[in-house]
Amino acid sequence: MESLSYNELRITPSSLVVGHNFVEAVKDLPPVNISASFIQAGSRRLNGADICDQLGIDHPCWYPYACFKGHYWLVVALATAQRWIPSFEAWSIQFCRETLHNSIIHSKYGLKGGSLLDLKYVLNGQMTGCEKNDRLNVIRCNFENAHLSYSTSSFPVVDAFP
Repeated sequence: MESLSYNELRITPSSLVVGHNFVEAVKDLPPVNISASFIQAGSRRLNGADICDQLGIDHPCWYPYACFKGHYWLVVALATAQRWIPSFEAWSIQFCRETLHNSIIHSKYGLKGGSLLDLKYVLNGQMTGCEKNDRLNVIRCNFENAHLSYSTSSFPVVDAFP
């Protein structure tokens, strides 16, 4: 929605389709299952009623507005608590990591368990010997040290050998 209001100065027929498809695509997605009226209330609060009226987004009743305002207060309270209490910030980071890991790896909507493939190499910061091969001896262009020069035909030429 923000990209619509930023990139398009006038509402076009394609804007109407994008606005409608945004609400239809996001509503009732697991695991959060946000209702269409909550999305419409949030769009109206964030983007303004004028642009939402032009996009044809419906007017929800008072309840989704109240829910969105409560969600806003919750986000502000959590952000303030994380700023003032470092231990709460550390706990919330760990909680989000565990929740995301469980919802992606172990949930029925996610991967339903870890990978079935065995890992053959685990990074530990050391070279294994596989990195050394004949390809390193081939002359290659080092773009950090390459000098850009212009030929007589006005096309940029990269000088690979400074």
